[in-house]
Amino acid sequence: MNFVTSDGVRLAYQEAGQPTWPAVVFVNGFGGYQAVWTAQIDYLVALKVRVITYDHRNSGASQHTTRGLTINRLAQDLVELCHQCQVTRPLLVGHSMGASVTWAALAQQQLAIRAILSVDQSPKMLNTPTWPYGFQQVTTATLANALNQRPTTSETLHGLVPIVAQPLVNAKAAHPFDKQANQPLLRNHYQQDWRSTLVASTVPVTMIQAQQSPYYQSGYGEWLHQQNPHVTAVTLPDCGHDPMAETPVGFNQTLRHFVLKTKG
Repeated sequence: MNFVTSDGVRLAYQEAGQPTWPAVVFVNGFGGYQAVWTAQIDYLVALKVRVITYDHRNSGASQHTTRGLTINRLAQDLVELCHQCQVTRPLLVGHSMGASVTWAALAQQQLAIRAILSVDQSPKMLNTPTWPYGFQQVTTATLANALNQRPTTSETLHGLVPIVAQPLVNAKAAHPFDKQANQPLLRNHYQQDWRSTLVASTVPVTMIQAQQSPYYQSGYGEWLHQQNPHVTAVTLPDCGHDPMAETPVGFNQTLRHFVLKTKG
């Protein structure tokens, strides 16, 4: 399925479940594909939860464009998708950069968000002497080099399970991701700081930290919880940056707890 955003960009999305059920909207990370959530869809439908997945603009099966490559515009896309699907109080699940998109939607206050589940994403990407939870060792001074570097570490600890790996291979073959064309978005993502938004949130936020994440050290979730009891920190063991596709059984248990606690 497709819909066109208010600035004229076509986005591809999929739905599963019944329109009357509570809705979970999954939000991909940078360069991600909606196929990464394959192991969650049937699991949630069995719990009578409606599931919506989609590809960001300039990614996957959505329109490739140079327009609107910012976190705030992606958040507006998310809001418009929810309106398109007539979802009034969604549960948002954001992976990596997708978590930042959910936080931007929270800050925009255009959507009555029921709760947010963030997967392996620090609220501030750039490290400082007082903030050691950013992306690897990247600082303002080293950002330019980081943007041009190729990955030197594997995102996962064990690789992806077959039920997810094959759909992802197919999606990547059909719609290759152009990292260079998305550099403006990546730079914008690095420059965000969502700590104040999360500290002020009255919407429940669960922060999943991957114990063996190659990108972030655990601790930012606990830091946020100390500032705001509406934020909960959960650390998943034995997984890297993509726990929903690497260790889906354990991830789905956390997802189930999040959904059942917040869908009523």
